[in-house]
Amino acid sequence: MADQAKLKPETNEIELEGKVKVKAKSTGGILIILPAKDKEGKDAEKEAWLNEAPQDIFDKVEKGDKIKVKAVQTNRGYAYVELIDHQKAERDEGNKIDDYLKWAHANGLQSINTEILTHEFEKYILYKATATFKDNKTFVGHGDAIVEGPCTNTEKGEFSMKMHYIRFAETRAIARALRFASDEIEEKAKSEDKKK
Repeated sequence: MADQAKLKPETNEIELEGKVKVKAKSTGGILIILPAKDKEGKDAEKEAWLNEAPQDIFDKVEKGDKIKVKAVQTNRGYAYVELIDHQKAERDEGNKIDDYLKWAHANGLQSINTEILTHEFEKYILYKATATFKDNKTFVGHGDAIVEGPCTNTEKGEFSMKMHYIRFAETRAIARALRFASDEIEEKAKSEDKKK
């Protein structure tokens, strides 16, 4: 990954706007999906690799985010990336639980307690999760799930939320509590670094 990447003035700069599809840690590359038109003028998509993105850009963007960058076309994609605009994608915290747990264990997580606040059998559930860290600082998150028939259609038939709504809600609550913790602890660490 390039620590610093600047646009070369002698080359043709272009702006690309699209959605992040993949981040490749080994190369520092970011694959984005660009809106395009097909031969018949209908909406379509094309892919573009942003090679050796600067470290700060690579760390900031996540899959699903919308980004606008200034870049230079090369024979391997696009290089010398400069971030112009960045819109975070809406995410279901439950999908990032593994990342949040790894972060929490590395940053002094002591315990996670969950409790059901509301439960209408096979209809609705609301969980509360409390994450406690080594300095006895606690963070609370809530997660819910609604059972409204099938959740997903698969080749084998319909996947029913009825069998999974309890763990979905608990996972969401835990992830939300850990996200609140990471936001606050990381922000505190950044402000302390600035004071040094």
